[in-house]
Amino acid sequence: MRSLQNNFILDGVDNNSISENVQELTTQIARPSVDSIQEFKVTTAPYSAEFGRSPGAAVSVTTKCGTNNFHGTVYEFLRNKVFNANPFNFTSSTPPPKPPNVQNQFGTNLGGPIIKNKAFFFFNYEGTRIRKGKRYVGSVPLPNELAGDFSAAAGTANGVTYTPLIDRVGDCVGAGNPFPNNQIPARCLDPVAVKVLSLLPGPNASTVGAKNVNNFVRTPTLHDDTDSYTGKGDWQLNSSNNVFLRYTYSNRFRFVPGAYGGIVDGTGTSAFGRLSMIAHAAAIGWNSTFSPRLLNEFRLGWGRNDSVGHQDPFGVNTLASLGFFGVPDSSLYSGGLPGLSVSGKGGTPTYGAGSGVDRFGSPDFLPKFQKTNQFQWTDTISYVLNKHQVRFGTDLRLPMRNIFLDVPALRGSYTFDGNRTGIGLADFLVSLTRACG
Repeated sequence: MRSLQNNFILDGVDNNSISENVQELTTQIARPSVDSIQEFKVTTAPYSAEFGRSPGAAVSVTTKCGTNNFHGTVYEFLRNKVFNANPFNFTSSTPPPKPPNVQNQFGTNLGGPIIKNKAFFFFNYEGTRIRKGKRYVGSVPLPNELAGDFSAAAGTANGVTYTPLIDRVGDCVGAGNPFPNNQIPARCLDPVAVKVLSLLPGPNASTVGAKNVNNFVRTPTLHDDTDSYTGKGDWQLNSSNNVFLRYTYSNRFRFVPGAYGGIVDGTGTSAFGRLSMIAHAAAIGWNSTFSPRLLNEFRLGWGRNDSVGHQDPFGVNTLASLGFFGVPDSSLYSGGLPGLSVSGKGGTPTYGAGSGVDRFGSPDFLPKFQKTNQFQWTDTISYVLNKHQVRFGTDLRLPMRNIFLDVPALRGSYTFDGNRTGIGLADFLVSLTRACG
C-alpha cells in the first residue's frame, strides 16, 4: 500500500496527516526522534476494529517517559564528502569537482523524577543539518542558436546537423517558405524570447560530439534543516489511575535548487524549491483500573501541519516586467518564469531528448500551502469475562480541517515543439509573445 494508506498511531492517538497531496513530505503529523521512542508495533491484517482506519499497516508508537532515576543522552553523527566517490560524467570530457556532502545529526534527551514514585518528565531534542551538492548535467543553447543561426556552417562548427527551417505559419518569410540560409532574420526574433534566453547561463562543459548536448554542469547546494522537540510528563495519581501529557513540535526547512538557479530556476517538480514544514502534535491520556477485570483508556489528541512551498525566485520579478502577456501578476504566485519546455525536431541530435535546451522556468503547482488541523477523542474499555476479553469504545475525530492551495500552472506553462519552424528553439525565438498573448 502507499504510505497514505497506512495508519500511524502515536501514544494511542491518531498521527495521520489529512494531507491533500503530501505537501509536507510525510503522511504523519509528527515524526519523533528514534531516541524518544520507547517501543513500536506494526500490525497487519486482520485488524481489530480499533485499527480499521486504513488497508495498510497499523504502526503504533509509544514515546519514552521518565523514571525514578535520571537518564540522559547526548550524541552527534557526522558525514562529509571525504570518503565519497566522485560521480563519473560519461558525457563530458571535463571532470566535475566532487560535490559537497555534509550531514550533521545531533541531539540530547533527559528523563527523571519530578516527585519520586509520583511524577516524571522526559524531554528530547534532535536537529539535522544537511548541505549536499546536487549535480545537474544539462543542455543550453549555443551563441549561434541564441541569434537564430541554424545554418549548415554553424552546424558543422558545432557537430550538429540542423533541421531545415520552414516558415509554416507565414509570420516571417511567408507560409511554406524556407528561412534563407537556415537563419532567422533579426526582424523576426521575438524580443521577449531573446530577453528570456539571455537569462540562461552559457555552456561551461566540454562535450563529446555535438556541442549543444550536455554542455552545462552545475552543482548547487541542497539545504535541509530540521529541529524536533518532544516533551512528556507522567503522573501516577494513585494505584489505579495514571495520566500523561505529551507535546511534539518540529520545524523543517528544505531548499532544493534548480538546474540553473535564479529567475530561470530549472526545477522540474513542486517537491523542490523552498519548502517550510511546521508540525504540532499533542496527546493527553488517562488510564483507569476499576478492577482486575475492568480497564478504561481515555485519549485526547490534537495535530496540526503548516507547510508552505515556493519556487526559488518567488517574488523576485513579475511576468509583466519580462514582457509576458496573458498571465496576470499576483503577490500570491508571482516570481520567476512559467514552465518553458523546448522540444521537437532540431537536427541530429534532437532538441528535447536530453539535448538542445532543457526545461527551464519554475515548476507547476508552486507556490502551494497546506494548513491542517484535527482533534480526536477516544475512550476504550477492556473487560475480562472468564476466558474471554472484550474491548469496546468510541473514536471521534472532529473537527477536521484542511486549508490548501494546490493549483497547477498559476504562471502558465508552455511547450515549443517545432510545429512552426521545424526546430523547437526556433519556435521559441519567433513566437514566445504570440504563445503567451
